[in-house]
Amino acid sequence: MTTTFDRRRFLRLAGAAGLAGAGSTALGSCSSNSSGAGSGGSVSSVALPTYADNRVVPPNLAGDTRQGALSGYFQYPAKPTVLYPEPVLQAEKVSVLTYSFDPVAPRLSENAIWQQINARIGAQVDITYTPFADYPNRFATTIAGGSIPDIVTVRAPQQQMPAMLRATFSDLTGHLAGDAVKKYPNLAGLPTPAWQETVFGNAIWGVPVPRSLVGNVLYVRGDLIEKAGGTTTPANYAEFVETAELLTDERHARWASGDVIGFFAFILGMNRVPGTWIVEGETFKSAYEMPEYEQALTDMRDLVKRGIFHPDAAASANTQRNEWFLRGTSSMVLASYGGWSKFATWGAEVDGFELAGMIPPGRDGGKGSHQRSKPVDAFAAIAKQKDDSRVERLLHLLDWLCAPFGSREYLERTYGVAGQTYALKGTDPILNNQGSNQALVPFEYLASSPVALYQPGEPASVKARFDYQTAALKLITPDPTSGLYSATDSSKGATLAKPLSDLSTEIFFGRQPVSAWKNAVRTWKSGGGDVIAAEYTDAQGQR
Repeated sequence: MTTTFDRRRFLRLAGAAGLAGAGSTALGSCSSNSSGAGSGGSVSSVALPTYADNRVVPPNLAGDTRQGALSGYFQYPAKPTVLYPEPVLQAEKVSVLTYSFDPVAPRLSENAIWQQINARIGAQVDITYTPFADYPNRFATTIAGGSIPDIVTVRAPQQQMPAMLRATFSDLTGHLAGDAVKKYPNLAGLPTPAWQETVFGNAIWGVPVPRSLVGNVLYVRGDLIEKAGGTTTPANYAEFVETAELLTDERHARWASGDVIGFFAFILGMNRVPGTWIVEGETFKSAYEMPEYEQALTDMRDLVKRGIFHPDAAASANTQRNEWFLRGTSSMVLASYGGWSKFATWGAEVDGFELAGMIPPGRDGGKGSHQRSKPVDAFAAIAKQKDDSRVERLLHLLDWLCAPFGSREYLERTYGVAGQTYALKGTDPILNNQGSNQALVPFEYLASSPVALYQPGEPASVKARFDYQTAALKLITPDPTSGLYSATDSSKGATLAKPLSDLSTEIFFGRQPVSAWKNAVRTWKSGGGDVIAAEYTDAQGQR
């Protein structure tokens, strides 16, 4: 084992790992309309799909999948379960539009994984995809142009979302509501909170792509913290500051963290700010108005003054921050919960590397709150079809893609062809270089089973991720906007929040006083924030 790692390999993988912290702005931990979806009225008036556990192998660490918790597995079964012995379609062409966070995959003619999926499904799946950052424009132009692919990944919110869905896509309520979903057993195994995010105007409009409920994690170098005499489990803000200062040694080019902006999510958690919206009585109120929010701003200003952040932190890219973390230049980095296995893999090249996730304590002791994540990334909507039988066949295609861990379908979707794109180590599939590239075809952003906590040959890492999830879920407050729709938030929410995000950064670096926050919030409220709150309150009242 060596104290260095292959920087070129790291940079290549980092682009594909999705390790960017969602809190990439000062307000990232509580972004506008964090549920991203809703009915604009009553979710309860349409029956959500009836949950049925479709796991084919018992997990080593069982999460409550129905409610969105992830389960952990130590190895892949020697004999994967075959769920679809025959193709689900009959030599049909299926057009798809989605996005990817990853580099471009080899095209179909050069991609054994893609070819294998097509053969198993019985279709020629033609996937058009763009980088994630470009997808909003591509989606908008596609909808406006009127030539809609068979299956489209929809990210919410969109302006006039309910009307757009009614005009463009198939209403799936009759196919999926209640017990109707049992015709598609893998879809029935998707978490209930994820389905709620597909309901608009009292109808189900898509198949959700479920993700962990745990938001960004403050990853820490346990080895460096122990060496410095700090703690990975601070009891309060004072103990956290003590550890951060012990990790900071500018003379030797070491700092506690290389991320100022994203770090705010952790400090908000210490101050028990749960997200953008809270409910007092029956009325929605912005978290921006909480005294605890101002205290979090004060704390961030304090941390910047103490010099615990890398001097180039404000302008650094995610790949740079991750590299600082692995090299030991910094000891803390905020990134997605899904990035845990990547950090563990990269850290295996670093002598003594010990990875941990720091749970936010309460500022003055006790429990803090943890950043939550949306239960879905997006959902797969089916364009209007000539007849219901075509809709049903496309739902079977999505059902195939949602096959659970331990099935042949999951193995082939994720790893491809044995001996060509992966090899077995014991019973565990290990992608080779060719397979790693071919697996970048973005099926997982179109449809997916619940994420499995699985890292071949690393049961300790799986257990650490599962234990962190268990602790974090106890500190996560459900999003009160989940299943609700605000037209104003969808059309103006991000624009309204931008001045507050900019002001937060100014406060962190001492260019504006914390006292400027109250006036900025008043401007936000009068500019549309109060309207958004009223729309959510009204929608909640219609349930």
